[in-house]
Parts: sequence; C-alpha cells; structure tokens
Amino acid sequence: MYNFKRILLSYILLLQASYVAAQKVVLVVDAGMGYNDLEDIPNTSLNRFLPYTIADFTVASADTKASYAGFITGKLQLGADPIQSIPTPNIHSIALQENINTGHFGVWNFTTFPNTNERKITVDPEIAIDSTLNFIKDKSNYFVTIFMPPLSDLYVPQDSPLRTDGSYPFLVTCYNKQLEAQNKCPRGPYVTMMRYKDNLLGKLFTVLKNDNAFIAWSPVHGGIDAHTDALSAPKTSLRGGQNSLFDGGIRTRFRYYTAGAKLQNAANAIDIAPTIASMFKLTMPEADGINLLNLTALRSTNLRWRTNSRAEGHCINTSPMFAEKITINNKSYKVLYDANPKNDQIYAWNSGFEFQTQAITYPIASRPTVTLETCKYPANVGVKNNLAKKAPIKGIIFVMLDDVGYGDIKYFSKLGKGKNYPDTPNLDKLAKQNLVLTDFHSAATICTPTRTAAFTGRHPSNRFNPIRQVYEHTVNGLVEGAQPPYLGAVGSRYFSNTFFKSKGWGIGHFGKMHIYSPRTHITPEFYDIDTDGYKCHSCYAPPAKTYDMTAPFYQKYSAQIITNDSLSWLDKQKAKNKNFFLNIWYSNMHTPFMVEKGQLPPLGFGNDQNPYLLNQSTIFTTETPLQVYNGLFKYLDKEIGRIFTWLKTNDLDDKVLFVFHADNGPEEQALGDNSVGEQALFRGRKRSNYEGGHRFPAIIKWGDALSGSIDVLGATYDFFPTFVGLAGYDVTQIPGYATLDGVDLSPCILNGQCEQFRERVLRWESVWPNRGDCLGVAPRFAVRWGNYSCLADSAQKTALKNTRLKSIQCYDLSKDILQSNNLATSNPALVQRFRELLVAWPNYDTKYWPKDMKEHPGSYAGANMRAGFKC
Repeated sequence: MYNFKRILLSYILLLQASYVAAQKVVLVVDAGMGYNDLEDIPNTSLNRFLPYTIADFTVASADTKASYAGFITGKLQLGADPIQSIPTPNIHSIALQENINTGHFGVWNFTTFPNTNERKITVDPEIAIDSTLNFIKDKSNYFVTIFMPPLSDLYVPQDSPLRTDGSYPFLVTCYNKQLEAQNKCPRGPYVTMMRYKDNLLGKLFTVLKNDNAFIAWSPVHGGIDAHTDALSAPKTSLRGGQNSLFDGGIRTRFRYYTAGAKLQNAANAIDIAPTIASMFKLTMPEADGINLLNLTALRSTNLRWRTNSRAEGHCINTSPMFAEKITINNKSYKVLYDANPKNDQIYAWNSGFEFQTQAITYPIASRPTVTLETCKYPANVGVKNNLAKKAPIKGIIFVMLDDVGYGDIKYFSKLGKGKNYPDTPNLDKLAKQNLVLTDFHSAATICTPTRTAAFTGRHPSNRFNPIRQVYEHTVNGLVEGAQPPYLGAVGSRYFSNTFFKSKGWGIGHFGKMHIYSPRTHITPEFYDIDTDGYKCHSCYAPPAKTYDMTAPFYQKYSAQIITNDSLSWLDKQKAKNKNFFLNIWYSNMHTPFMVEKGQLPPLGFGNDQNPYLLNQSTIFTTETPLQVYNGLFKYLDKEIGRIFTWLKTNDLDDKVLFVFHADNGPEEQALGDNSVGEQALFRGRKRSNYEGGHRFPAIIKWGDALSGSIDVLGATYDFFPTFVGLAGYDVTQIPGYATLDGVDLSPCILNGQCEQFRERVLRWESVWPNRGDCLGVAPRFAVRWGNYSCLADSAQKTALKNTRLKSIQCYDLSKDILQSNNLATSNPALVQRFRELLVAWPNYDTKYWPKDMKEHPGSYAGANMRAGFKC
C-alpha cells in the first residue's frame, strides 16, 4: 500500500511537471461579499464556468487595500499603516518585465497606477469587462486583473465621467442613480446587482474558456457592513465582515477554471501571485505565498493577518488586531490577539461560526503595542438630584418606540467611525441631561407581551395577567389556550390607566397599541382610556379612531401624525387644568418603512445619497434601506423634540414626568422585512433572550430635577408602580399589588436609595423562534440577577417544577458583556442558582403552555434560520 501511494504521488507530480504552463490568465477580485451571498442567485455564471473551488481559502487582509495588495504581491500584509501606493515587485511588474501582455480593468484603490500595458480605471463593470475582451483579443499570452466595483458604485449615472475617464487613480463612490428595476433595498438591489455582475462575468468567462485561459475569482474580503456602505446587505453564516479578522472578514469563496492541474485545496490570497507566476515560468521574489500547483509545497511561515480598522456595525464583529494560524498537536487553530492579553481568543481552524474559544495554551511570538478600540459600556455615575426645583406633578408622558436597538441612539451607540448611523440630537440631549437607567429591559423580546406588561405591571407569563393572550402569534397565527381576561382573578381588569383615571386624571393613548389583537373586538375603553383620548393602530376601534397602518401616507408620516394628535389632546387637558397620563407609542422603527421624495432631504438625507426613497408599497416591504431607516429615525427624533418644545412653551417642563423606552430590541437584519437597527454592544436582537433582544435604556426627565445614570435592574412592568410612586401615591393602593412583578423604583430615582433593588431577579420567556443571525439563537428561558445572566431550554412541559433543562448557558456580564464565555460547565454553583431562580418564578402561569412548535426557539438548523446557515 505504501509503495502504491508513492507511485501515485510520483505520477501526480510527473503530470504537474509535464503540464504546459498557462499563458493566458485572468484574475477577478470582486468586491466584499458575504460568505453565503451567492445562495440567492441560482445557476450563477461563477458556478457554471468555474467548476473548481479551493475549499479552505482566506484573503490576505480584511482591509480592502491590504487585501488587494496580497493578491498581486504574494506577501503577508502586516504593515502598521494603511497601504496607499501599490507595492513592488508585484505580479504585474514581473510579468510586464518579461514581455507578457498585462492589463488591469475596473476599480483601483491605490494612488499609483498598476504596472500594465493597458488599464481602464472605472466603476462600471460593463466597461471593465468590455475593455478586457478588447485587450485580450488575438493575443497569444496575457495576464489580466479585474477588480469589480462594490455594488453601490453601480449607481453612478451613465453620463458620469467616472464611467469613461481613466484618469482617476482611486475609487470614487456616488449614490445618485435610481434603478427602475428594483424598489426594495438593500438586499433587493444588492442581489440584483450581484446577478447583473454575474451575467457580465458569464460573458467574459465564455470567451476565456474558449481561449483556454486559467480563470480565478474571489471576493476581496467579507461583506461590507451597511453602516459603511448604505447599499450593502451581505449574507453570511460566519462571524464578522470587512475589517474584522473573524472568519466572516477573511474567509471567502474562491472559484477557478483550469484545463490542466488542480490547485491545492487550502490556500491564502498570497499564494495566487506565486501560482500565476509559475504558469508563466516566472518566480515571485521573496514571496510569502506558495505555488499551489505544487501539491506538496509547504509554507515556511505561519499565515498571519492584521487589521488597522475596527469593524463597523455591531461590536461582536470587532476583532483583535492580529490573527495567526498555528498548529498544536497536529491540529490547526486560529489565534486572535493584540496588545491586551485579555482580548486573546483561539478557535479550531475553519470551525464554522467562531464564538466558543478553545481552552488551549498557545505561543505568541510578539505582541503589537496597540489595541483596536472596541465598544465600551457607558459608565454609571449615580443619581443626581435637584429636587428643590421639582414642581407638583401635572402629568406623565410615556414614549415607547418600536423595534429599536440600544445603539440606535447616537449617545449610547459608541460605535464611532461610521457616518451612516441615525442622527438623534433630541434623544442625545435627553440622555445627556436627564436620568438614564442603563440596565433597563423590555419585559419580552416581542412587542405585544412587553406592552401588556406596561399596562398591567405584571410579567407576560404571570398567571394573574389579565391579558394572557400575548403569545397569540406563536402557532400559525391562531389564538390558543385560556381566553383572557381570567374572570375572578385579583386585579383581572386593572391597568396603569385605571389607577390614574381613578385619581381624576385624563387618560390618553396615541399610536401603536397591539395588546389585544383587533380580532378580539375589545376597544381601548376597556383599558380605561378616555373615549376622546385615543387614536391607535393594531387595536379594535372605530375607523375614525384607527390609524391605517397599511396606508403609505401613514407609514411615511406616522411620527408626525401621532405627535400632532398627542399635542392636540394635551392642549385640551391643559385647557381643563387637568392632570394627564399619556402614552405616545410610535410606530417607528417597525417595518414597513416608506418615505417620499423631498421628505428627508431637509434632515440631511438627500436624494443624491439615497437612490431608494420612493417605495410606494401598501403592504409590508421585504427590504429596508439603511439611509431611509436613519432618515426616518431623525424624523422621529425631530417629532419627539416637538414634545419637549410643547412642555416648555406651556410652562410644564418641570411639572411633567417624561419617560422614554422601547418595546424590544431591533428587528433581525436577516429577515425579509430587513431592519438595520443596532443593539450596540449586546448579543441578540428582537425575539432573542440574549441582552440585545430586550435591553434598552429607560430615560426619565422631570424638568432638570434628575440626571446621571444608574445600573439598577428594571423592566417594563416596573413602569406602572414606579409612575404611581413618582406621582406621590401609595403603590399598595393598586388592587392586586401583591401579584405584580413590577416594583416602585421611585426611592432609587428620587433619593438614590438603589441598594434595595440590587438583588432583583428578572425573567424572560420567549416562544417565538429566533430567526436569522446565529448570534441571536437563544434558549426559551432567561434569568438575570446582579451581573449574571443564564438561559436554558425546557426539556419538557414541567421544566419549571423539576428543572429538567437543556442548552444551559450562564454569563458574567461584568466581564463578558457580549455573552460569549459560557460558564455553565465550569461553574456548577452558578447553574444551580439559576435552576433555583427559574423554579421560584412567582405566579408563573403553568396552565398556559404553547403547543409544541415545529421549530424550537433554540434550533440552529430550522426553517426560520437564513437559508443554508449552519451555526
């Protein structure tokens, strides 16, 4: 057997040695793409014309210029400063010196031109392809590179000089051409443009294959975050993207066609130049890469990567500065490190989604002297009171946003460099000058149960909750289980509105309700809202008092419409000299998003920046553009500013309690109704029991009486008793007070007496499948106490009685805010405490249990995950 293997290997090497080197080579380096992007384009030219792949392929850098340089120089790109001019020698200069016809077509990111016989610097892929075809015509040999433009550059107008003038040595990006073929953004045009480029490549590949050329194609790096490029919508099952050294930033698809010998099946972009040089019987001097045609070639150095930029978007993508492939006990690993040893991470090589680090000792030859800046949790400074100026309370205004992330408010985002983030001056000022509860949470990870908790002061799973229908959407859109309200239950029809109405206050509600389904035929008066004090959507009400959420006009101007109606009602209360309790529950930032031409330019989002401002759909759209999202958010911020103006104008600023919160985390970007909200430094989004699915600050404004920030645990069900306490009433007056899950936080808010709340326990139950990103797939139950967070799935219906749990995870948020280091195995005492707290869930409704779902919330492979994802 051993001799047979030697003979076979010798035969293979002989075939390679006798293989006539290719004299015609084209290397296509595409723009940044998600690892799974091509799944949405069936029967691609790339698959049809380029049948071979390098299964284990990484680029030289997650940074654009450095990655390009790796392809054409064959050297590791580890410089401390970003590359400006193209390094020499490179494959172009060497080939040109040997009289090989060289050309470069497409974009060019360097300040010096490529060393070629011919070039065409253009952001138009059609011009690049046609120029290539003209160049190679009737030539006996050639080496051509084509750098395809990012998808956003395809919006440059046809008459722009950038499409025809080759004098530009650098890439210029414009967003001022609306394509009529698509009105859904960003994934819609993103896929359309991928298909457009793929068709152009098919035209090229047809000629090249007939010319018996060697063809290679690879993206330059992983997907570009939407906050860097507003038209980017990459799809990836890997962690990270551009500027991140996690696999999503450096691992790409590599496809090629050859009529001769195949390449090694594991490679890096630095191997491409030496391999192409060998096809022309040339060598690359001092190259770090190897010749992939030599199947026995071994590296003389470890593969290493460096990034000089912090990845845009969610903090989870921000990697240490360096990464290195190492071998320990004949197994390959990837180490990530920078100047701070606490940032060290190690993963099994090509292991899939990188999240759980390996407990392995590894060598690091030398550490860098700097650390890339990462997102930082805002420091808490405590409550600052100026109660001497506090006037008697005249009203409470409770503003709730929909599907908004912690990082959507600029003051909290700490995301730094990106220009494509919401601009929220009024909310920034609100947070900066007033009291922020930084560790506050929605009661659930979807809207209905959270809103129910605000009305009732009870957890949605509380058996005394009069509205236990909150999970009606979970099974085929049908209501199941007991029909609320539970007649006879203590406080079964008692709400925050009820309490203040009993004190003679006016009760108003404008905007979204979404507590009962409209199918239940229960009007807002059931919740003790004044008959003349509401207009709502997702509610059952007369047409004159219902917002048509499917109407384009409402979707475009909902923030202004809701604010107008709210201020009109407030004017009436002031005229009556009546105290008031008002919910202003905005529809934003829930999909669908619609704007019209001219609506957003006054806010700094002009049509020259936004090609997709004209979505006239009357149903839920399938995609959402980032800049429209940000424009609408600033529009919303402007409308909230009108409330502050009204308070000052009417001499009520120091007499009204203004409270701000959101119903859950931002919508999952992977879903069809794509949202680009940011959860800042937290893991998970809407529907996820990780912190990002339910953590959102509560901001309390009472004139200038309160400021600072505190990290005491709080949740939506605390608003009811806390409003009562802040208004000066006795919370024990609330009927059924003992069955509430909410507590009165007013001693902490008014007097800084917060220690009594430090040992609080918060719980969540989610029965909606987590969809989309691997990061968000969370178990059904979650518990927070102190700095600890634990999650688990139920092994059976009676899990809360006998603690038969599975998929147990525990995190120490004081050290691991991203919830990445699961302590469940190493800390059994922590797990035991979690079990005790879960079983001790006060008033948990054991009678209500959703039917078994086909897809479990913790499933990593269910139908509701992104197609083809394997977490």
